[in-house]
Amino acid sequence: MGNVQSIANVAAIQALTSPATDVLQTLGYSSAGDGGALTYVLKASDTTSADNGCSIIVDASGNRWYGVFDDFILPQMAGAKADGSTDDTAAVTRAVTAALATGIGVKFKGFCKVTSQITVSPKSGLPSGRGTFLRLTGDHYSMSGITYTGASECLKVASGTDGIMIDNMSCNTTSGGFLQINGDCGGFHVDRFFMNGCAASCWAFNFVSGTVYTGNIDNSRFWYSTGYAGGVLAIANGINVAIRNTFISQQTKNGDIVSITNCKGFHVDTVQFETPTTTAVSSIPNQVYVNIHDYCFDVVIDNAYFEGNVVRGIVVGGATRTCRIRAPFSLNAAPYSVLVDAPGPNNTALSVEGLVYASSATAGPATISSCTHSGTTATVVTATAHNLLSGLPIVRAGADVAAFNGSFTATVVNSTTFTYTMASTPASDPAVPGAYDVPVVNDPNNLCTLSGYANNATTGPQTSRVSKLNPETQEASGKILTAVVSSGSAISVGLQLPSLFGRYNLVVGIQTGDNNHGIMTEWRVGWNAGHSFNITNCQQVGTTQSWGTVPPTSPGLSVSSGGLVSIGATSATSQTYNVFWYWKKTAALN
Repeated sequence: MGNVQSIANVAAIQALTSPATDVLQTLGYSSAGDGGALTYVLKASDTTSADNGCSIIVDASGNRWYGVFDDFILPQMAGAKADGSTDDTAAVTRAVTAALATGIGVKFKGFCKVTSQITVSPKSGLPSGRGTFLRLTGDHYSMSGITYTGASECLKVASGTDGIMIDNMSCNTTSGGFLQINGDCGGFHVDRFFMNGCAASCWAFNFVSGTVYTGNIDNSRFWYSTGYAGGVLAIANGINVAIRNTFISQQTKNGDIVSITNCKGFHVDTVQFETPTTTAVSSIPNQVYVNIHDYCFDVVIDNAYFEGNVVRGIVVGGATRTCRIRAPFSLNAAPYSVLVDAPGPNNTALSVEGLVYASSATAGPATISSCTHSGTTATVVTATAHNLLSGLPIVRAGADVAAFNGSFTATVVNSTTFTYTMASTPASDPAVPGAYDVPVVNDPNNLCTLSGYANNATTGPQTSRVSKLNPETQEASGKILTAVVSSGSAISVGLQLPSLFGRYNLVVGIQTGDNNHGIMTEWRVGWNAGHSFNITNCQQVGTTQSWGTVPPTSPGLSVSSGGLVSIGATSATSQTYNVFWYWKKTAALN
């Protein structure tokens, strides 16, 4: 290179007619000190490339000047002001386009305002649109990036790319989302990214078509002060995708937050999901934190934490193979939450391990005033608000007409009336209407196994928390903390039993809140020869165990015609008691 000539700005290069050197150093893009200073080198062999306003500048004599970048292109080198208020759409487009062409990244210093979607394509001349790597980064994850005021996702990659890396930056928006990919993606990595807002119809990361070959979102946050209305991640096809150590908060979207379809290998690890308690569940009846749609394989969800007005935590859709959910925990303020819902057909090998449900709800199932029917439609009227949402799974038990009992889907008519569809038309309405509840874990296809279940609900729903699970290999345990019980009052809890293919003894106990006094008994649960539940064959086995000096009276066991096992005892003193139970598998079959 020859001597370096100082020049005011890019416009001055474009006005050159007889350059005296082959190296130019601008003082800024538009003016000195604006952050866009850059060295340009004359490339005499290029006589055709267009001026792109960033990496290639054409002077008045037709010479091509190539920008010399270190590791990144700053948007200021393409003309951005990065002050958060000036429209930098054209400059950011130039910077990203130049980065894709040169193979380096874009680094944001300050916030660039973008007012409409930017569409870019990978470098031309490569097979299947491959061979281009896009990296976007910033100075600080919450102090640099993009402020977006347009619709849809801010950045649209029109075809496939070999890889995407986004780190240490943020996107502020309430009108759109952040990134949309149309075509195969060789891999994506997101780390220390802050999505501050998102429109209801948009996503932070939306992989519309093609296949994602490995990808992860790590150490990131998706939030907005008045409610994050959009989605976080949507993948149409994927292989080995993960979300880890991430906080997804203030969710107000009435739909999927994470949507995964046809993904072979999907892992969620140590992620917190939160819906604000100020958001009425009736306004988000279709909200799902993680929706595993059709044809997913090897799904593992570890240490997911759900907080606030949860409607559905994890939904496992059709034809999912090997889905394992470990140690999910809910601190829930809503009356009902379905933490795991597996309604899809043709699922296999589903398991839930170590589920803890801690409710601070002040309202649980309402008392049923009446239950009637018209054909197979049952109509339930409650004495107070039932707090249900249309589409939620419900468990009905205790009605003295068997057709009314079982697992169904609720349709809300009004605050005190809901309906559901029975399998057959009953001969009459029930004289004893029974009760209803919403399961924490719902598997109407009897495919899932559950182990280590603890229900720490102090108030609210206390029965039927697990609907139709297949515990062939399980030892499901539970615990309910009751309120203070007066002397002589009853302590009771119900368990909805599925149809099992083995025999399990039910070990139940009641102990005082300080754990110093209690009593425990074991019961044999009977089954008919065809392995269906036999409601007349429950009997106590073994020796009653007690400890301390003031235990409650011996827990009894009864079974309703709907298959609801009730554990009950009478308090010997006025104090708080814990009710606990677990299934103890036996070798014999009926």
